[in-house]
Amino acid sequence: MAQIGHMTEHAAGFSTEQRALIRILGGNPRAVAEVRALLALRLDWEALLELAQTHGVTPLLFRWLREHAEDLVPAETFTGLRDRYHASAAKSIQLTHELTQVIGALAAAEVAVMPLRGPALAVQAYGDPTLRQFSDLDLLVHPQDLPRAYQSLSEIGYQSILGLPGGRLPGFRTALQPTVELQRTGCIVELHSAAMEKRLVDTVPSSHWWQETGTVELHGKPYHCLSRVNNLLLAAIHGSKHRWRTLKWIVDLSALLRDATEAEREQLLGHAEEFGLRRLVTSAVELADALCHEPERVQQYLLEVEQASPNRLERALGRVAGVPDLEEALMEMRVFLLLKDRRRDVFAGYLSRIFVPRTEDLALIALPSWLTPLYYPIRAGRLLGRAILKLPSVFARRSP
Repeated sequence: MAQIGHMTEHAAGFSTEQRALIRILGGNPRAVAEVRALLALRLDWEALLELAQTHGVTPLLFRWLREHAEDLVPAETFTGLRDRYHASAAKSIQLTHELTQVIGALAAAEVAVMPLRGPALAVQAYGDPTLRQFSDLDLLVHPQDLPRAYQSLSEIGYQSILGLPGGRLPGFRTALQPTVELQRTGCIVELHSAAMEKRLVDTVPSSHWWQETGTVELHGKPYHCLSRVNNLLLAAIHGSKHRWRTLKWIVDLSALLRDATEAEREQLLGHAEEFGLRRLVTSAVELADALCHEPERVQQYLLEVEQASPNRLERALGRVAGVPDLEEALMEMRVFLLLKDRRRDVFAGYLSRIFVPRTEDLALIALPSWLTPLYYPIRAGRLLGRAILKLPSVFARRSP
């Protein structure tokens, strides 16, 4: 991620709709008059609504316009936006109810669980689960509890998206500590045995997320969740991993910071220092604070993200591996690793992204659990085979 302090104030390439949306999301009460002036211009309202949908902030846009500028919105446009909000709210309410059912099933099986992002983050950041768009449920369990959690959810109708049999999960856990995705009609649940990918964030031990917890009220009942400080840390890591290309992640962090005490901010920086993530967290906090006070810098950052492209090595590795979108994934990983205080992991990160098998690979190749380590040379061999098969076409393109 580009350092916020080095951004220019150049505003070329920014649409009026983007400028208005960023200022709305900043939540600065002093900017209301400025935003109303922008909305009074010849605005493409459909483009504004689509931009909000793309960035996952439709509920926040609807709330702001209803409170501050409903008189400026064409009636048909406002009706369409209200319909989108109601659809998003209905989905959020459904998933929040489903979350309580899933946590109840896991509690009955004596599996310790904490929700990540989703309804818990929405309540902690905005006080209302309907003000944040989310499409699935993320749950954190202890690594040793993953097979039991999987079995417990299977008993209430959830099935693995990839068809992973529960009996093979212990071997998968030993190899990769994976995320297991399960689905039931209208809902996807991701069971995580680590809050973030270990290949990227190996400096934060899994036990850390369980040491500082908070509570959040869902449907009138309290549930354990990450503490505000840990939610801030996870939000900073998650957004940085994806280069903050979606405004929703910036707004989440900004909302959490808005209600954070000075002591919590200091605690956040203390964790960042401890885990070698001070540069990453500091840059994330600067970006989130800029959303409210210096929105031009957020606009400039989004423009830089849009214009970024993979380097030569990433393009070459993407062609060798033959994996869709790998070039973009490698670029994001490089940017993320360069933000960490320990920056010597970039090339190792490239290799792990290419050669270390993913959960999808484990599902495709049915080996017994005790042979799980063979997935590593199998994946390397498959990639090498792809590269060899591509050599004739490469030379053919180079020949006159």
